[in-house]
Amino acid sequence: MMADGCGSTCPVPTGFYSYDQSLVGDSILLAAYGSLALAATYLGFRYRTPWFSATLAVGLLLEAIGFAGRLLLKGSPKAPAFFVLSMVGTVIGPPLMGGAIFLTLPHVIRVYGEHLSPVRPLLIGFVTYALAAVAMIVQVVGMIFVAYDFNGMGRTGGSRLVVGGLGIQLLSLLGFSVFHFWFMIGLSSQKTTWAPTFSPVYKSVRFRRFLLGMEMVSLLLLTYTVYRIVEMAEGIHARLFQSQTAFMIVVGALPLTAALLSTIFHPGAAFGAAWGLTSSLRVDTVPNAGLPYRSPSIQSPLEQIQHQAHFRYDPTLRGAKSPPINTLTHPSRILGPPSGLPISPRPGAGMTPVPSPNGTAWNPETGRYSMRAEKPPIPHRMVEEDTLW
Repeated sequence: MMADGCGSTCPVPTGFYSYDQSLVGDSILLAAYGSLALAATYLGFRYRTPWFSATLAVGLLLEAIGFAGRLLLKGSPKAPAFFVLSMVGTVIGPPLMGGAIFLTLPHVIRVYGEHLSPVRPLLIGFVTYALAAVAMIVQVVGMIFVAYDFNGMGRTGGSRLVVGGLGIQLLSLLGFSVFHFWFMIGLSSQKTTWAPTFSPVYKSVRFRRFLLGMEMVSLLLLTYTVYRIVEMAEGIHARLFQSQTAFMIVVGALPLTAALLSTIFHPGAAFGAAWGLTSSLRVDTVPNAGLPYRSPSIQSPLEQIQHQAHFRYDPTLRGAKSPPINTLTHPSRILGPPSGLPISPRPGAGMTPVPSPNGTAWNPETGRYSMRAEKPPIPHRMVEEDTLW
């Protein structure tokens, strides 16, 4: 029954394709996309880039499923289910690869500084990803109508839906590319205002290669989308759709090259630990804004001294003692006391020394406080006896 699924309504007499699918070519592409899906999953765990790697891996997995559908369609050339499987996989896979690239733009903006972008990174990521999601949904619905030729919405109407979804996909890719190009052009004239927080990141060779790879991926996906729009606009019975050579080059090789570039120039390797710190989902600000980025576990000697409590501080206000000199990290760099808190307060000339609550007294000979040899005498007869009685 599957072999005669479309029957007389098939686009061509032999089924959905007028040519005999290449077993070797489809098998190679199936293995390549499957291997890259595993590699993307591994790199996601290694570099802790879950959203980027998951989106890319799902897109690659769908591509592998699409070419598996083509292998099944070779044995049953008129089966609509296998045709839908092959088309949905090869049509939805590239938009997900583009969605993975969209997720990197907010990170790039936060590396250079949000003040350089007229739009918030979270908004950019949300808009581009939402457009990609809508494009995928419209294309899936259109491919179902193309495969099954329902009454009221035949293959012509389904092809139009697919073209509309591809148009939305093209719009999202163009918007991403234009904004990325505009942002990078603006950076060249504002180098003095780049945020120095992640300067080790954007000055690295890996990061520059990642940016170049991202631009190449966008160009490849744009070329693929334009081809798909022209192909589906002509119809699945037309010459372009029925060309196996064009399919293998544009639908098979171009997305595979984009996937290879996304894997080789992985953002996790370019950003390192800064990937999580530049996420647009973080509600807190970037730590140590305006300072060069370094691991939070590393502290300078000055920071270690500043984080210690002042040695005159005593929560009970009694028994404050100076710490041993060898406990300080750099005795030669000890900061002076803050204004208004002298280390050794001395009574001014003509002033009566205030009795110390911890039993010490000012010794003018040594110039410091010392323990009293005896407590001061208790005054007597402070009240007249007659008045008391």
